Amino acid sequence: MKKATELRIGNKIRYHNRENTIVCLHKNGIVFLSSGAQTHLKDIYPIELTHDLLIRSGFSEKDGIYKYMYRELTEIFSTFNEFFFRYDGKFIASCRYLHELQNIFFALYKEEIRVIRSSMPEKPHERHLSPQSA
Repeated sequence: MKKATELRIGNKIRYHNRENTIVCLHKNGIVFLSSGAQTHLKDIYPIELTHDLLIRSGFSEKDGIYKYMYRELTEIFSTFNEFFFRYDGKFIASCRYLHELQNIFFALYKEEIRVIRSSMPEKPHERHLSPQSA
């Protein structure tokens, strides 16, 4: 399960099989979304990183390595359903979900990664994002 502390305003998540952006996040687990919906963390899901999502986010792929077209020295490679973020040839972090990639990118560049919206296929087994245990 994910912790509320991993999320921030601007993160993209899945809610009712649609991609949404977090516009407000409260300590009690209440989340306000770009669609106008108000919900609880238990009702939102992370968006898994995929080849298609990386391409829609401005990466190009060659020989299994994704390079970000808007920033030099930024690349991602994947193994076993996990993506590894490299900057200037140095391993920075691993991530499986879009919000994790957004947070890494924002920490490095102080700007949002560009994600072109797409319809979201329904997932039979969703992973919940939940508040951190106190």
